[in-house]
Amino acid sequence: MKTEQEHTIEVVFEKSCERHGLNVVKWLEDVGIAKQTDAPTETADGLSCYSFMSLRQIAADSVIVFVSDAATANRSWFDYVNTVPDRKRIIPIGSVEAVDYNDPEVLPSRIEEINFVRLAGNLDDNIVDSLTTDPEFYSLKNHLLLKCKRWGATHDTGNLLTNTRRIKEYTAVATKKLSEETDRNLRAQLSEIINYLEESRIYARSIRRRSFTRWLFRCGVFALAIALLVVYFKFKDYYRRLSYANLASSFDINTVDVQTGAIKMAEVLTNSLSATASKKLAFENIVGLLDKVWDQTPIGRNYKNSINDVAIPSGERYVWTADSGGRVICWDTYTGELSHDQKITDSQVVNIAISKSNNTIAAFDDTGRIYLKDHDGWRIIGFSSSINTSESRLKVTDDTLLLFDDHTFEVFDISGDILLSEHRDNQVLEADFLSAGEIVVADGDGIRSIKPD
Repeated sequence: MKTEQEHTIEVVFEKSCERHGLNVVKWLEDVGIAKQTDAPTETADGLSCYSFMSLRQIAADSVIVFVSDAATANRSWFDYVNTVPDRKRIIPIGSVEAVDYNDPEVLPSRIEEINFVRLAGNLDDNIVDSLTTDPEFYSLKNHLLLKCKRWGATHDTGNLLTNTRRIKEYTAVATKKLSEETDRNLRAQLSEIINYLEESRIYARSIRRRSFTRWLFRCGVFALAIALLVVYFKFKDYYRRLSYANLASSFDINTVDVQTGAIKMAEVLTNSLSATASKKLAFENIVGLLDKVWDQTPIGRNYKNSINDVAIPSGERYVWTADSGGRVICWDTYTGELSHDQKITDSQVVNIAISKSNNTIAAFDDTGRIYLKDHDGWRIIGFSSSINTSESRLKVTDDTLLLFDDHTFEVFDISGDILLSEHRDNQVLEADFLSAGEIVVADGDGIRSIKPD
């Protein structure tokens, strides 16, 4: 009975390889690797088979097969090799020259040319190495040697490995085996495998780099598309506001109710794209509309100073005005009553603005002082000496203020600290807040976005 340490060895050859086959049979017994267990068998067409039991520890049951052009033509040899169980290791010795070794009808598929142990050179050492190499590394070594030879012959990158993790694992195994190997020829094989794995590592890294570059390019294209869409819709909004302002300024206020007329005229006044003539006409119209409302209220006519700017909260019922008397007033357009009336400066209040959430109200006077309304009234939070107050415009969010004239724009936070100040040679046509704290600026060079630090 075979023990766990014992394995069978078979030697198979046909007439053309008889001399070499008998030498191997004799060598196996002479060096004490195995002992013959059964009498050799020989078929009528010259196929010989010798059976042995291992005396030394080998890796697996093995079949040493001598391969030649003549052997591939021997049907008994072909059938015998084809029926060798998968659990047995086939160790091919020899080579073929006149037949196609890739044709499974000619050469059994389990025999690959790269695994052939050559008859010349270190035949005995190579047989011992094939017998004793552990099954896992034997399969890996054969697989890598095959790919290595194909890469060396064709330099086709399809023969290189691309899985970085496996390349790293295989390199570690091959390097460890190289440090343990003493045979010069077997060390040369392992060195060839390590060089092949290094070529594969470089190629795999280049693939990852190209993949990252393509991903980065796609992200850039996507980001550009989003930016173009943002610019398109913002410009479309400006164009719509311009068209609406021109249309609103042409309305006959005598044909609409007071509230509708006041809202339309306020849009013309607050729209920076409105023509100067349109703003002047809207101003005259809104004064007339307010007079109509105020005459019918218990308060009567309260308007005494010229309006410099108007802001309308999101509800559109109330109108905030900044006037030449230094006052900020909130009017109820339904009743004409004042919900807020405060003199905040002895100078003219030239601008007023309200955030979209209606939580922040800011004003700017013609001396350059910036005001913010809180629960206790109005307080000065900052000063600007760069903005031309005759051309100034004011925008505000809950935490940021934007002041600009025809050539300069400045950004302040709610505490009055200046975040950004820029002067433009081209005329600044419009500026406003985008989401995430960005500011869009339209000037003679085009439209661009800025994010203050």
